[in-house]
Amino acid sequence: MLYVKKNCEDPTIYVTENGMADANNKSLPPEGALIDRLSISYFRQHLSNLSKAIEEGVNVKGYFVRSFLDDFEWAEGYTTRYGLPFVDYGNGLKRYLKQSAYWFKSPTKG
Repeated sequence: MLYVKKNCEDPTIYVTENGMADANNKSLPPEGALIDRLSISYFRQHLSNLSKAIEEGVNVKGYFVRSFLDDFEWAEGYTTRYGLPFVDYGNGLKRYLKQSAYWFKSPTKG
């Protein structure tokens, strides 16, 4: 972000798709797939660095998680999951909030 600020005339920045893919482990029941500690670690690290960049003057105006729901990816099909809710493809697309969704809801993000 600091590089972009310095070398690209200090643009307004919107982070429009930020997240990481989890493998779609079909052997896990939905309850097991809801435990996504690696995603929380990723978001915590990214948002901490983003916050530091903002403190140093980077003009960040928006941040959006990728993606709101688990979805079809052109390169991977349904083999990866990006969403904050787990989508149960085998049970009428029922949705369950992952731990990362609750983490985002927490005002302290601890």
